[in-house]
Amino acid sequence: MAARLHASRLAPDGIDVSEVRPRIIEIDMVAPVIEKYKRLAEEACFRRVGWVGPKTWC
Repeated sequence: MAARLHASRLAPDGIDVSEVRPRIIEIDMVAPVIEKYKRLAEEACFRRVGWVGPKTWC
């Protein structure tokens, strides 16, 4: 939401604004720790966790 506000204010000056959203990609490499991160997310250690598959990410 803040990114839209900044984008609308900076656009006239030709300044681009990008929004970065943290995501965890469910691939084999993160398989050993994925349960830990899911547990931490449930315990509200993270405000928002985005889980995406490898095809969604590309």
